[in-house]
Amino acid sequence: MKYSSFEYEITPKYNRELRERVSTFRNVTKTRNALHLTMITPWGVKMNANSGVVTQNVMLEHLFR
Repeated sequence: MKYSSFEYEITPKYNRELRERVSTFRNVTKTRNALHLTMITPWGVKMNANSGVVTQNVMLEHLFR
């Protein structure tokens, strides 16, 4: 979960960190299944060159429908 007053922006540094976490999870669990990186944020993820790492985005409005 991430909190931001605006759309959450994934920086190149955080993009690398997320990819490393996925890689570590794959290596530790030995899974061959698909992994879906999901961000839970109040206002969504800002679309930029680094946002492609996120598979799904759950926003505040989705939680209170």
